[in-house]
Amino acid sequence: MKLNLTFVVLSFCMAILPAGAKGRVSVDNARLLERLDSLIDNSARFTHEKEARISSLRNSLAGASDPEKRYWLTASLYDEYSAYDSDSALVYARRGLDLARTLNRTDLINEQELNRIYVLTATGFMDEAYRSLMRLDRSAFTPDQLYKYCDRMLFLATHQSSDAEGREGLEIHQLDSLLRHTIASMPAEAQSYCGLRGWETYKNPQQVDQAIADLKPRVDKSSFSTRDDALNAYVLSQLYGYKNDDDNKLRYLILSAMADARTCNKEIASLESVANILYDKGDLDRASKYINYAIACASRYKSQVRMPSLAASQDRTMRAILDRNTRQARQTKVLLVSLIALLAVLAVAVVLLVRRTRSLKRSRRNLHEANAELSQHVQRLQCTREELHATNLKLEASNEKLAEKYDDAVQNASDLVTSNSDKEKCIADIFALCSDYITKIEDFRKRIFRLMIAGKYEEARDIAKSGELSNRELKDLYANFDRLFLRIYPDFVTDLNTLLKPDSQIEKKQQGVLNTELRICALMRLGVSDSSKIAKFLHVSVQTVYNTSQRLRNKALIPRENFAETVRSLGQISL
Repeated sequence: MKLNLTFVVLSFCMAILPAGAKGRVSVDNARLLERLDSLIDNSARFTHEKEARISSLRNSLAGASDPEKRYWLTASLYDEYSAYDSDSALVYARRGLDLARTLNRTDLINEQELNRIYVLTATGFMDEAYRSLMRLDRSAFTPDQLYKYCDRMLFLATHQSSDAEGREGLEIHQLDSLLRHTIASMPAEAQSYCGLRGWETYKNPQQVDQAIADLKPRVDKSSFSTRDDALNAYVLSQLYGYKNDDDNKLRYLILSAMADARTCNKEIASLESVANILYDKGDLDRASKYINYAIACASRYKSQVRMPSLAASQDRTMRAILDRNTRQARQTKVLLVSLIALLAVLAVAVVLLVRRTRSLKRSRRNLHEANAELSQHVQRLQCTREELHATNLKLEASNEKLAEKYDDAVQNASDLVTSNSDKEKCIADIFALCSDYITKIEDFRKRIFRLMIAGKYEEARDIAKSGELSNRELKDLYANFDRLFLRIYPDFVTDLNTLLKPDSQIEKKQQGVLNTELRICALMRLGVSDSSKIAKFLHVSVQTVYNTSQRLRNKALIPRENFAETVRSLGQISL
């Protein structure tokens, strides 16, 4: 009853434990998430390395006097700041633009205008970015600048679609028209190839598989340590998402986020997508961590475009965490009540056990008192037995000798039986033999007792003193031993003689009867290797057993040290 109640309580406690997550990520993606966690946790180290590079470029710029050299150092500083600090990136884009105008190089002017447009778009100044794009003369672009121009158009279009309504149609229409004339001649090694190819595929879904086949090798062989690596992995993840391949979509989003973390990019989109996927799978803690990190990056970068969606994701995640904590608190409360109930049941069980123990002690005390009373009756009966005490001592001595012989016979018979699992057929004979010995001992005891009752103490003493019974029983024991052993191992004597020299063969004096040498070897075959046990069984001295064993070893054809082990393996069992 107590056990069943405990089981019910435990089952109820298990039933109210929190349920598992809504979904699970693959093993490979789980490992990638652990690496992403490590990179985010070590973001301070990457920031320190980036600041060191920026400081070195600033020092070089401060010491440079040549305008062209100053331009390229300014462009390098823009590259460092472009996705790291929007204010500084915009400053160096404008400085680069001024230096390009000083150098009177149209290609460099267009390059810095495209850089400035990227920062304006990323920080939410999309109207100004759009006007700047429209002012550019595409006829003066180099091929790489034309690809970058398309990339800026795409960047602006996607940001406008998430920022305001009514703008998306114009930019996407213009981008589609431009892509039709540009993408066909764009080399695969171009910097913006992955992004533009991915956009083209979004407009032509039947080309998704071919686009994945083209982009995947390039993404897989990248080191995921640059901004371009992060963008390319992000584009590939979106293609997999279009095919509803959630596992690969998450994989490349994580790889993109890892590249962003390594390069200290603050203008990131992949980490927010990873957080949203993990939210849907129920990994709220990691989703919250990623959203908070993305918000910190957007705040540092002063991105007005990403903050609303990040804030919405953070609010949704925090609400889910709050609901989970509330649910867990409620479950904990129920579990606590269940445990209290279980403890109450255990307390009742302990009380019942204590009462049962006390009752058992009282029963033992009553039994002890009854035993004490019985002992008094026994003491009274002892007086009537004092007259027979002396005779009983002699009888007990004889009984002890017979009991020792009986124990020896039983032990030796047990050793013979247990030495081989195939000798079960002899158990009945051995127990019958033991039963005969017990019957003879009982007859001997009754005979002595009748003589004592009749007052014939001298005759009883002579019978008990006589060894005739022991000798006769020993002969019967050895005869039965020889019969049983030869029944089990009928070829033992023949096999033993194969180990001895031709002039030292042992012959049985009588069919079915073993001599002392053969009985010693027979006991060795049965696993009795202790000389004292053999001597005790055969009623000879230990020295006799030792001398006989040495004599047999001297007669053997095999090495002396292998004789005993070989004897134990002789004889084919026949039952």
